[in-house]
Amino acid sequence: MNKIALILLIFIGLSYKAAAQDFESGITDQEIEMAKYDKDPQANAVFLNEFGNTRIDEYMDHIRLIYTYHAKIKIFTKEGLNHGTIEIPIHNGDNSAEEVNNVTGFTYYKDDNGIIQKAELDSKKVFTVKDYKYGSTVKFALPALRPGCVIEFKYE
Repeated sequence: MNKIALILLIFIGLSYKAAAQDFESGITDQEIEMAKYDKDPQANAVFLNEFGNTRIDEYMDHIRLIYTYHAKIKIFTKEGLNHGTIEIPIHNGDNSAEEVNNVTGFTYYKDDNGIIQKAELDSKKVFTVKDYKYGSTVKFALPALRPGCVIEFKYE
C-alpha cells in the first residue's frame, strides 16, 4: 500500500511541475488589441501572465536561493502607467546581500501608423537605491510607456 501511495505522490509532483512552466515571451494580437479587462472594465491595468520560480544553487561553497520572476502586464489608461516602473526591495546583511541580475524588459505598443513596435529596456537604466543600512531597492522603468501598451519584464 505504501508503494502505491509513494508512486501516486511522485506522479502528482511530476505532473504539477510540468504544469508550472514559465510562459513564452512576446505578445499576441489579442493582447495588444485588448481595450479593457472584461472582469473589471474600470481596471487601469491587468496582469496577463505572471510566473515565479525558486531554486537552490551551490556557488563557491555557498548555498544560494535563486528566485526568477517573469510578468506581462497590459496597461489600459494613463493611470495604469505606474505599473511600468518596477521596484524590487532587496536585503543587505553584514556578511551577505541579495542581488538582482539578468533584468530584461520590453514594451510592445502600436505606433501612429498602427504597426506594433517593441522597445527594449536599456540595462544601463536599471539602478539600485540604498534605502537604509540593511535595505536597498532595485528600480527601472520600461521604455515607451503609453496607454494600450503591453509590458513584459524578467529578472533573477
